[in-house]
Amino acid sequence: MVYSAVDPPNTYGKGKVHCELVYTTDPEMTANWTRITPGRDFIPLGTPLGEGKGQWDSHVCFATGVPVRMEDEVYVFYMGGDGPHYCKPYPDPNHRNSSFGLAKLRQDGFIALRARDGKAGAAKTVALDVTGSQLVVSADTALAGASLSISVGGTKCAALSGANVTDHPLAGCGALQTGGPARLTVALAGEARLYTVGFA
Repeated sequence: MVYSAVDPPNTYGKGKVHCELVYTTDPEMTANWTRITPGRDFIPLGTPLGEGKGQWDSHVCFATGVPVRMEDEVYVFYMGGDGPHYCKPYPDPNHRNSSFGLAKLRQDGFIALRARDGKAGAAKTVALDVTGSQLVVSADTALAGASLSISVGGTKCAALSGANVTDHPLAGCGALQTGGPARLTVALAGEARLYTVGFA
């Protein structure tokens, strides 16, 4: 959670708490947190409507520290507020009402690689340890014109289009050499989104 400080703190439309996506490689999860897209909300705040009125989560979002994994989705519970973080109690017009909310996203859908502005684009990974002979992906390509293709070293996998998939084996990449490092070249077109890659 990131607090946007303001002086005075009880100013409607300011003093907001934003929920951002961060990660750490620290096994204890106590240090070295990195903001993935600083300044961009992971759970967007609602819209302030003016005159001390706004959507129920227009100013404050406090998310739970641990998402809940369901069968097809991930649930993130959070508390939203419709007034500044520091506010006077009711009946002050800037008082904050707090409510309980739920954000849902697809499995492995926290962050995606996509082409800028829907145009075709490509990216290369760092060297990855090939831990299985089959490349699997979680990706969205169901929108018209969206497609994804991946090459592993000299092996080009079959392109994926017209489907949203989770841990889907890519055809043509089922005989990879395990145990060694490999770089992946990813090509995206349209509104395709690549969430995860792995080996099975």
